[in-house]
Amino acid sequence: MDANGTRYHLLLGKPDWSACLDLQGKPLADSWQDEVENQTGLAWDSEHAHLILEPLLFHYVASPADVLPTPEDRRGAARDRLGNWYWIDSQRKVIRTLPAGSRAAVDYYPVPEPFICPPEDENPFVPLETAPLPASLTFSGLTTTEGQYLVAGVLDPKGLIIFDLLAGGTPTQIVWPQEIDFVPFDMSPMPGGGLWILDRLNLRFWAIDRFFNVIAKDQTLQPPEAPAPEIFQPESGEKRITPATGFPQGIKLADATPLDVEDPIAIEGLPDCTVLILDRRPSEDFSQVSRFRLGQRLGNPVSLEILADKMEESSAEGFTLTAHDFAFLPEHEENGETIPDRLYIVSSGGNQTFAFHIEGTDSLLDLDPLPEIYLPMRLFSGKALVASDGKVYYDMGERWLALVQQLRPRYRSEGSFFKSFDGHQPNTVWHRMMLDACLPPDTSVDVWSRAADSPDDLTAQPWQRERLYLRNDGSELPYAGNPFRKPYRPAMPVPQAPLGSGTWELLFQRATGQYLEIRVTLRGNGQRTPRLRAMRVYYPRFSYLENYLPAAYQQDSASASFLERYLANPEGIYTTIEDRIAAVRQLFDVSTASPEALDWLAGWFGAALDPAWDDYRRRLFIRYAMIFFQYRGTPRGIRMALRLALDECPGEHIFTDLNCCGSEAPGSLRIIEAFRTRAFPGVLYGDPTDVLRSGITLENAVWRPEDGHAELNYRYQQSSGLAGEYPIYDPGGAASESWKLFSLKNLGFAPAARSADWPLWQAYLMRAYGTLAAYNTAYALSPDQALESFDNAEMPKSLPADGAPLEDWYRFETVFLPLVRNAHHFSVLLPMPGNISTDSEIYQSRLGLARKIVELEKPAHTTYDIRFFWALFRLGEARLGLDTQIDIGSRSPNFPPAFVVGQNFLAEGILSDPGPPLPLDRLKPGAGCAPSDLTARAAPPALRTVTTSGPCGC
Repeated sequence: MDANGTRYHLLLGKPDWSACLDLQGKPLADSWQDEVENQTGLAWDSEHAHLILEPLLFHYVASPADVLPTPEDRRGAARDRLGNWYWIDSQRKVIRTLPAGSRAAVDYYPVPEPFICPPEDENPFVPLETAPLPASLTFSGLTTTEGQYLVAGVLDPKGLIIFDLLAGGTPTQIVWPQEIDFVPFDMSPMPGGGLWILDRLNLRFWAIDRFFNVIAKDQTLQPPEAPAPEIFQPESGEKRITPATGFPQGIKLADATPLDVEDPIAIEGLPDCTVLILDRRPSEDFSQVSRFRLGQRLGNPVSLEILADKMEESSAEGFTLTAHDFAFLPEHEENGETIPDRLYIVSSGGNQTFAFHIEGTDSLLDLDPLPEIYLPMRLFSGKALVASDGKVYYDMGERWLALVQQLRPRYRSEGSFFKSFDGHQPNTVWHRMMLDACLPPDTSVDVWSRAADSPDDLTAQPWQRERLYLRNDGSELPYAGNPFRKPYRPAMPVPQAPLGSGTWELLFQRATGQYLEIRVTLRGNGQRTPRLRAMRVYYPRFSYLENYLPAAYQQDSASASFLERYLANPEGIYTTIEDRIAAVRQLFDVSTASPEALDWLAGWFGAALDPAWDDYRRRLFIRYAMIFFQYRGTPRGIRMALRLALDECPGEHIFTDLNCCGSEAPGSLRIIEAFRTRAFPGVLYGDPTDVLRSGITLENAVWRPEDGHAELNYRYQQSSGLAGEYPIYDPGGAASESWKLFSLKNLGFAPAARSADWPLWQAYLMRAYGTLAAYNTAYALSPDQALESFDNAEMPKSLPADGAPLEDWYRFETVFLPLVRNAHHFSVLLPMPGNISTDSEIYQSRLGLARKIVELEKPAHTTYDIRFFWALFRLGEARLGLDTQIDIGSRSPNFPPAFVVGQNFLAEGILSDPGPPLPLDRLKPGAGCAPSDLTARAAPPALRTVTTSGPCGC
């Protein structure tokens, strides 16, 4: 409803548009069913939520001379996260690899026997027996897991062979039990580090977890053991009992999921731990895709016959699609645009891949063809279709090429629909229609309208042609941007909208009646299509003629009709302005303000937003700006600013939770005020870089001032073997270390005062006693010795006498001096993820950003330092229960980076993989022999074999 009370009907989204009627009076939704031929010429673009002309598929017909791939060519291929390729050769005896950045493929396993240097000594250490050569294996199916294991199927002996791509070393072979039929054909990684294995011959698939154990659908527990008392019991109190515990039974290898399909040729895992099975169905014209969860089928299979209706008429006759392989590409970012989940299926012709938008619920699978995406292939060898890093690859010999979309769109040239609306009142004057649409050149949208007070009378009314025009001032909705323009990005030029996009408007000329029917026709040139996003039909018309002009202007019906339509034009301009004034609150509400208005909104607080912040951070800051500025200059305010800028997932708790900003959150940034560490090591406050240092008082210190002067001297003499008093200053030289150890053990601190600290000593005395009389009385000074001013007080040169002098020295060393020296200084500790090295760009940018923020937010009189701490568990530095984090172990991609000399500290890195195998005519650096010395070969390492039998699986 606008400012004049004019309401509107809205069409937005697939449910609204699919309810429109085609020329036969049937809903568009009926024509969009997969099993029904689409006769409307219209289609729904599910990726962009637009109504468009039906796209047509450009089918690339294979040449008769082309060599078509066969199912026997499907041997398995995969790519690891470093960009290295692996596949099985044509003889199925060797796993080949194409290292990242290389153009020459080499054998990965079995490795050709490498050259070794001849022994330099006459009596070298050599093994008593030569390592046996690995038996010749026959491979089938291959993949890489999230944990960076390369897994290949083995036909004889049946099982798997597993290569650790991170640690290297000898592969592990898992042998299947003899009584279980197992013929691996295709594999796919599973979320979490496991994998799926398709057994094409035996019509079933297996689920393997990240530890390479078989996963079964149902896993029961063995009868629990009876509760038993613990071995160690407290001296008093309740007796400790070990509770009953159940243990999982072994998993049988026969617990695979059977497949009720004809010829399964490929398997793909989805993010929700379901799988897609590609059924080749050679006896039919079209293959099928089925979805399974472990142990059960989900919904009905989807036939690829849905592509037949998308074909151009010239190539539709005789079109069949027998699939060869498929690949699933999850949602990802590409050129600043979010690409949703897609499924790519290559035909048995091997010259074209077809793309599908994939959707589904817990029990259904929906494939929406994307015929406008034309993906030709060149000399496909048939090994596999592989999805990796936001792209889909296919093999051409021993090279791997990415599928590249060719811009050859095809669309129907025309499509029409009808839609009726109810005005709820007789003689309703329908006002105008707004269409959020994009009409590229050579496309158009034609609109006709008719109205009547009865639905039966609509068919008798003539059609009125309405004229659309593109509004120059954008949408009539207040502060609504162009939906076809790319999202706004801070510090970047405002993106331009596509030509012909925006809000198109028309003014109904003679639409009067309770019921309105419109007919819309979309036209294109076969290569372009109009795109309709939303339609708004306004009613009833707010008449300036009736509300603002005298009745005399309505006496002549013809002139009144013209005048009313004429005044409707400025009404549209003024109503838009009035709506924006009425909705101006949207600009001041951070949840509704447009991204372009956020900088202006932050200016009300005198703040400039960081251009690097995403939209969520900008809105979060503005929403809690008052709280932020309230705590500015305090530790909590500095934490707010740092966490808002540096946290990966900032939330409202940064500003609202008083406890979350402290040092108790695992892996969170910390602010350690130096004065807090005067008595205890900083590690107790979350500073793992400060474990123990001199000058810190310990709770278990032995000596106290009340023990007396003589007691401390006696202990020092007994400890050092030296005569004389305990020195209150570091003696230096060889005695320095023993003096520090004695002080820490007996005093709990090493005295840190120096002779230059006499101003601090005098300030302490003045604060402790207040008046000279109190001081002189406490020190029992005679009139001749009494101080006339605290400026005359001298620091002790030796251990003071018992009483007030000794107690003052002790308090000065343990309380006053550490407090003064550590006042107005704080440390900012930033968590350093294990996978970031200190010389990386990320490290330097985080450090620079943190320093900039602290400079802006800290009090002017304070000093600070910024340090990083290792945000992983390490003995002696992590506080149990506070700094511990759960991860997937040493194979986590966030584990420490590879060691680089001069950059990493010990225990903050790992030894990296030495790299891909080198060609046989090259030597690794430091091998120590010349090519002319290559006379001997070393046998590759033997396999480590694990034989499985009975329950418990792999």
